[in-house]
Amino acid sequence: MTVVNTVLGPVKSSELGLTLCHEHVISSSPDIRLTFPKVIDRKATIEKAIMDLTNAKSDGLKTIMDPTTHDQGRDIEALIEVSEKTEINIIICTGTWLDVPRLFWETDPELVAELYINEIEKGIEDTGVKAGFIKVATDVGGITPPQEIVLRGAARAQKRTGIPILTHTFAAERIGDQQIEILNDESADMNLVSIGHSSDTTDMEYLEGILKSGAWLGMDRNPEGIPGTATASERIQTVKTLIDLGWGNRVMLGHDWDSNVIPHRQQQRIERESKNPYSYSYIMRKFIPELHKLGSDANDTKKLLVDNPRDFFENP
Repeated sequence: MTVVNTVLGPVKSSELGLTLCHEHVISSSPDIRLTFPKVIDRKATIEKAIMDLTNAKSDGLKTIMDPTTHDQGRDIEALIEVSEKTEINIIICTGTWLDVPRLFWETDPELVAELYINEIEKGIEDTGVKAGFIKVATDVGGITPPQEIVLRGAARAQKRTGIPILTHTFAAERIGDQQIEILNDESADMNLVSIGHSSDTTDMEYLEGILKSGAWLGMDRNPEGIPGTATASERIQTVKTLIDLGWGNRVMLGHDWDSNVIPHRQQQRIERESKNPYSYSYIMRKFIPELHKLGSDANDTKKLLVDNPRDFFENP
């Protein structure tokens, strides 16, 4: 048994229950809520998150991993409020998304590691809330020099704390392979690494290659990802194929959803919700029933949503 840090304090890994591995509550940009508070309606976003997560709780949800980093507008106080009012465990991260701070661009990865370790062991900002995992990100075009510094810093922080790493990737260009190469170069524990957004592809050679490296697969964009990637039905079929190939114990599920209320982007929100009217409940209400139609069973579901997230943190 392992203790996992959440915004409301430590929780036993055995008590995480049904867990979604990649969900945002509020996601924006650094300091937006302080510098340009009208860009995102924080109060309405919190209210929407409470409503959406309460509905998901009725579908069995107990825990979310929220990979919103400092450069995505991480809002600890909002997450505390949402967690308190929904009784959903929210595990938050340290780390850095794509907007790597300029001060990191030419720094030693050791400094980055120390900053992440501080948020894991002492807490984030002045809240006392400790990070439960590390987020890193690379995207179209491959790993940039600043992103490599972040990856190496994250690997070093992982080795010293035993806290897992979750990544953002661009699967169409097999960016996960590049991440694994650097993490291996830093001797990271690949059993504590989840290569995220892997549901964007149906390339089984790529997906199995990640799994054979020892890492986990985050099939965490559902029902759809960025335009031109796998369809909702293809994403379900890919998970079923992975189960049939014997990898059902190395896959985690999520939506990459958020509850943002952004006044100038309401049309985009309407369009997004037309594709997923179930919010954080799509996996429980639609994905799993469709997976069962393909021949999976309740044991597979338990692995994907309960056992695998628990094992990811426990590092058995």
